[in-house]
Amino acid sequence: MSIRFRRSVRICKGLRINFSASGISYTVGVRGASLTMGKRGTYLNTGIPGTGISNRERIDRPERVTKSNQSSLPTTTITILVSDRGDVKFTSEDGTEITDPTIIRRIKATSQYKAQKEHLDSTRQEKVKETLEKEEQDTFAFLNLQREAPLVTPARMFQDRLDRLTLERYQRKTFTADPPDDTHIRQDLENEALRQVKPIAFWKRKELRERYVEERLPQRIKDAHDAWEKARQDFAHSEDVVEAQTNKEYEQDYTQEKTALENAIAGDPDFISQVIDRWIGDCTLPVEIHINYTYEPANGTLWMDLDLPEIEDIPETKSVQLKSGKISEKHKTQGQLKTEYSTLVFGLLLFLSSNIFNLSPAIRKIIISGYTQRRDTAGNLTDDYIISIKFPREPFETTDVREVDPCSFCMQFENRCRMTTTMLFKPIEPFQE
Repeated sequence: MSIRFRRSVRICKGLRINFSASGISYTVGVRGASLTMGKRGTYLNTGIPGTGISNRERIDRPERVTKSNQSSLPTTTITILVSDRGDVKFTSEDGTEITDPTIIRRIKATSQYKAQKEHLDSTRQEKVKETLEKEEQDTFAFLNLQREAPLVTPARMFQDRLDRLTLERYQRKTFTADPPDDTHIRQDLENEALRQVKPIAFWKRKELRERYVEERLPQRIKDAHDAWEKARQDFAHSEDVVEAQTNKEYEQDYTQEKTALENAIAGDPDFISQVIDRWIGDCTLPVEIHINYTYEPANGTLWMDLDLPEIEDIPETKSVQLKSGKISEKHKTQGQLKTEYSTLVFGLLLFLSSNIFNLSPAIRKIIISGYTQRRDTAGNLTDDYIISIKFPREPFETTDVREVDPCSFCMQFENRCRMTTTMLFKPIEPFQE
């Protein structure tokens, strides 16, 4: 497994380098309006994108029209890329990388490129620093899996959670709309009469408008109250539906959690198998492992057999920064690889054990053994057990394994593990059920 982070970024936004038969030039600007600075002078290029209408005008001095410059020579846009590993690349308009050293030297010899070199070097240093820091963080996380282990919940806390468990009920909302105000209804109707009743006989306006209001007021009041009552009833019905559905969900959640806690406390074998299988299925690790387990409810012991990751899963090289600022790969020594592999193995045991202890307080002990594939004297692959440890629950309840040295912590328990001074695991006979 080799950790790599490759990302290219375009620097100097709006800057393009153009090549033509007359030499190298730089173009600064956007589509439709740009400025070209080159051997022949400085030109303003304008146009309407998509129409084919364009104009090119020299602005540093009047352009002499000669046979050599009557026609426009084709150009290619060159993009400068600086990768996270400090490499500077040049690509043509179609994305093809330019590798011709002669052309690259011509690019770097231009005053425009030299003017951008300080910014380019600064950008490259930032990217290299970010890449090295990210790779170091990811490598550390990969090798120290116990850093992702949870705190183990004390056994008594399971009973406390069960004792405090209550059935939640839906809190109905209150219908907040005020009932209709008859005075406001009359005022609205009077305003309506002013707009609607405009007889020619102005002396009858007041009488006619009052009649307009009195004839319609009872029905308006009734309609408003009926509408309000219907809204209130619809709201109440909606709350009835929501309450019934929500309380049903609350009851299901309560029953499931109560049953799960009771089964976890009791150490029901079927429950233990289900939660372990579910957790293993949901677990994501940066290495592939295979787990076999057996649970003994009589004494709360879980036996686990692990097909461990191989030492070949450890990255064989480490990225280092050269004096030039670029990143190079440096091969690790065999001693470094063995040390990192032992850290990975012990961290993996702590990660798995902490998570499984958290599934049930009835799991009082985990006896975990790991094997790896090695070649025997005949060259055939065989499974060699290299580690076997008995983990009691109590130390995991009182220790944050995320902060311990995984090797030292594991080796304080009863174990079968033979390591040389160079951190080489020798074959062992594991604990047996």
